[in-house]
Amino acid sequence: MPHHVLTAEFAHESNTFKKGFTVLDDFRSETYLLGEAAIAERGDANTELAGFLDAAREAGWKVTHVISAHAGPGARVARAAFEDIAGQICSAATANRAALNGILLSLHGAMVTEFCEDGEGELLRRLRAIVGPEMPIAVSLDLHANCTPLMCELADVVLSYKTYPHIDMRERGLQA
Repeated sequence: MPHHVLTAEFAHESNTFKKGFTVLDDFRSETYLLGEAAIAERGDANTELAGFLDAAREAGWKVTHVISAHAGPGARVARAAFEDIAGQICSAATANRAALNGILLSLHGAMVTEFCEDGEGELLRRLRAIVGPEMPIAVSLDLHANCTPLMCELADVVLSYKTYPHIDMRERGLQA
């Protein structure tokens, strides 16, 4: 039976000095694609998702891609937006938990939410509560990510782009 890997992209670079919040419509106006629609649009480009899919094809893995959600740099992420996107990722992890062999996440590493300073760490905390400590989780991050102790504690693999401009995103996804 082939390995089954859950993938998702959830990226935001927060600016805590900017007033207001980055809301769900900000993600929807930039990138908010579910499952196969995300794969169709982003799965053969310079994205970590494309790298994840390259690895899956090469190894014969089954992939369940949940969501690709990106919003441009902006104010802290509103709780409702975080709960929507993180909730979809966590729901998919719950629904597939028994069959999963790993999780690959394309994050940014600088997400601050309305309710916490470490959005990526919060997502990883929620996922660990679902899949337990043994499930391999790999995350790819922007090259200037704020890699927190919580992120390092909860992810088995943490890696970042090595170039700016980011011409190696697909390579980093494959590496993850």
